[in-house]
Amino acid sequence: MGRCKFWMQQQQSGSTGSSSQPCRSPAASQPGRQRLQAGCLLYPGGRVELPPPPPPGSVPFLFDTAAMPSRAQACAGCPKKEKPPLCCGVCIFEDRRCEQLYPGQNRSEATLALLLGAGHRFQDFTPCELFQRIRGRTLWFMGDSQTWHYFYAAECFLRNFAPSLKRSPALPSPANRELAVTWPVTVPPLCLKLALGTRVCAVRVDSVADLTSKVLPKLHKLTPNFNRDIMVFNVGLHYPTPGVDGRPAHVSALVTHLKSFAAWRKRYRAALPALVWMDTPVQHFTGHDGSYNGGQKPFRCAPLKAWDNGNPVVLGGGRHNVPVAPLIPLFADAHLRTWNASVPLWDTHRPGECTHWCSPSAYHLWLYLLNGELRDSKLGGPVQIIP
Repeated sequence: MGRCKFWMQQQQSGSTGSSSQPCRSPAASQPGRQRLQAGCLLYPGGRVELPPPPPPGSVPFLFDTAAMPSRAQACAGCPKKEKPPLCCGVCIFEDRRCEQLYPGQNRSEATLALLLGAGHRFQDFTPCELFQRIRGRTLWFMGDSQTWHYFYAAECFLRNFAPSLKRSPALPSPANRELAVTWPVTVPPLCLKLALGTRVCAVRVDSVADLTSKVLPKLHKLTPNFNRDIMVFNVGLHYPTPGVDGRPAHVSALVTHLKSFAAWRKRYRAALPALVWMDTPVQHFTGHDGSYNGGQKPFRCAPLKAWDNGNPVVLGGGRHNVPVAPLIPLFADAHLRTWNASVPLWDTHRPGECTHWCSPSAYHLWLYLLNGELRDSKLGGPVQIIP
């Protein structure tokens, strides 16, 4: 992988970023669709000069699997057998590409067409814009397995700013291993280092208690400028569905824990990153609102009946999100609304289950939505698009 021109000049000269020279995405020197869709120029101060528009009908870079590195390219220099994949894996998605799980069915392509038809302008979304927003910061994805796979979409999309596709620990050892706080999935945090002191990282954490007692204190202690970073967070699917036990939703464990989190974050706000709360993701089990209601794999996924019937709770974000909504301004700087946008994506889940998706599909849509939310909430660095 080539390095960004502006980044190399800084490293060699010791510049702090005052140069007027543009930073050219490494993709600008590569042939084919990558050049057309990711070859832009970055300038200090937030200006982004976009490349010429891609030919009509070309695949947007976000969904372009043909431009993604192969396993051999992504895993060069990594151990051949590695579990969990702490080094190897950029754009591999744990072998969950839609074309691998559903060969010949073009499900990712159908999803892309559906989302483009819904008005999402993926063709205008470049890695350069998102990189400029997080430049000099770490973009943290903290939460359950859904958030972890969301990280996979982010590192793949931003790969052209990585000096190497080899992942790295978020913290020096042994501190990084100490942040493997979930069971039975004991995976320590991992990152992809990007240019200009930028990283994108994942931390597996399934509860608010682990986040506040273990994860955030250690990251604050050992991560320089932690309070300049941005974190995307959700753990909703690891809490019982609010109201399912017959008690009011506002006294559910999820709501109660997030109320406590709001008080905790208010106390330590100056030391913490900007926080983007992501909706608890929609599921597509055969129940009326898609929630898991028991049973064993394999499951058959289906469109949400309650959505089609106009159920107000489902239209409002589902049973996990509706009772949480009033609390979000108390503990988050932005609200990433992924539920409604993901409702139509019922047929790109992994075979036999209706929670996780194949890629590219929902997780890539969420990345596009995140860029818009960072822009609208004025989080991260300023970005000025030069057509």
